[in-house]
Amino acid sequence: MSYDYSSDYSDHETNYSHTRSHQDYGNSINPLDDEPSGTLISIKMDPIDFEEYELYNFVESTIRIELLDLSAFKNLDGKPTGIAVAQFSEPVTQSRLRKLHGKKFKKVPVEVRLFTTLGSFQKFCRNVAEFRLQSINLDMKTSPPQVYVLNFNGDEQSVRHFFSRCGQISLVKSFPYKNAVYYTLFFVSEASAKLACRSFDGFEYANQTLVVAPLYKNAAEKQFAIHHVQDPQWLKQEISYFGKIAVFKELTDNICFVMMERLEDAKAACVLLNKKFDNDVQIKTNFIDYIYFQIGNPNL
Repeated sequence: MSYDYSSDYSDHETNYSHTRSHQDYGNSINPLDDEPSGTLISIKMDPIDFEEYELYNFVESTIRIELLDLSAFKNLDGKPTGIAVAQFSEPVTQSRLRKLHGKKFKKVPVEVRLFTTLGSFQKFCRNVAEFRLQSINLDMKTSPPQVYVLNFNGDEQSVRHFFSRCGQISLVKSFPYKNAVYYTLFFVSEASAKLACRSFDGFEYANQTLVVAPLYKNAAEKQFAIHHVQDPQWLKQEISYFGKIAVFKELTDNICFVMMERLEDAKAACVLLNKKFDNDVQIKTNFIDYIYFQIGNPNL
């Protein structure tokens, strides 16, 4: 599938705009000549294979201003979509960006968009991310979800025997959690995985309440958001039981963003903490794109 970004690049308010704003990002209006400037840009080109460092070097060598970061959007198969975002270490002007706009990268011309406000940049990232989510088409017959199990008292053999009543299990893995373990079950079919979650999530077994939840592999990220947080320190401790936290952000409106050092730890924490109670308030979790995590956008 392809997405027409032409409307995004013809937006007169943020694409080489002369509109003033009191919430400009990166000193977006130059007081000397009233020329728009900013530190945030997006880059669009026809999809080609490239490494992020190649585009990084191309932009820096053309503009002659140091980049703080550059991230390229990718499809589910890991190939670039042709859309990237970047942040400079200092504001770049509209006229200076023209050196990059239209220049060829690996024989393909690039289009550049300047963002004069953080809000317009966030909106652009959301639009791209939403399209990516809409384009996901999972083959449920060949991609059954992993099933995460918490609070099961027993070893790998006993958990396999218990859940095999829902269908054939090809693999069981165990991971440390507090003074016990949690499990991931790999069912042969999606129907069996769904049956296990539907039948045993919240089930009382051996004086414990089981937590049984599915996760499709394409949904996972190292970053996730937690909503309705009442006690951030309690939450941080709970997350640390699953693995090492790389970054923990406390945002507004009872929202926290978390990045784990390992993807497997992030998957378990996000799935198994969902709907857990924090001071009688049920928290909600969801994976987030790295771009969202960087800009710290609470409006998800």
